[in-house]
Amino acid sequence: MAITPGKLQTQSSAHALVIRPDTAPAKYLPRLLIYAVITLVDRDCRAITSGGFEDATKFYKHRFSIDLKGLSGYKQLSEAHDLRHILVHRLGYTDEQYRRAHKYKKRRVSVDQLYLLEAIKQIRLYADALAGQASKLTVPSGTTTARYQSDLSLHVQIDSPDADRLTSPDFFFLYNEKYYSLRDLIRERHVADREIRLYLRGDSKVLRVYLRKIRALSEQEKLTILTPSKTRNAKDAKEKM
Repeated sequence: MAITPGKLQTQSSAHALVIRPDTAPAKYLPRLLIYAVITLVDRDCRAITSGGFEDATKFYKHRFSIDLKGLSGYKQLSEAHDLRHILVHRLGYTDEQYRRAHKYKKRRVSVDQLYLLEAIKQIRLYADALAGQASKLTVPSGTTTARYQSDLSLHVQIDSPDADRLTSPDFFFLYNEKYYSLRDLIRERHVADREIRLYLRGDSKVLRVYLRKIRALSEQEKLTILTPSKTRNAKDAKEKM
């Protein structure tokens, strides 16, 4: 494998590797592959962001077999995307294409607080739905992995902002020098007033770390455990199905 002297660099100046005549191919090959992947991801991301909402829809369908149009909030997000284009590039003045597509009669658009809050709500719903679909692409499969997977069910009452953050899908926590997102562990999440039911699946040790955080808030009276937590091996659960 011949390596041409020079510099391999992506759009970000932080990702650069100087190639010298005495560079050992075997030593630097893993790094070269990493930078090649970064370059390809940068290219695809720029193509998606510079294209329209329809381009992103086609990309996800082609690459990941994820149908964005079937996700909750897609229609509202698509409308918000078109509205943003009118506001940014046409100073709020609508064109014939926008009026026809959205059955809008006025010549100029405006955004009030109610619309903005609803748009934010729909964006969150859409993001959660997309994250759920994407997580299916990374869920380990096979009996070898299942031996290290466990299920954890929790039924708690939220008594403080800390408890609300701890049970949010966006909650991150550190274990063994790695960050874990609760969103990646959630199989099901049901909310009713102040009560939350969580059904989690993941590495047994990771789940135990999260459970300790739940119990710690319970001891501080910031959260109430309504039903004792239940844990079982994911492999055993599969065999019973």
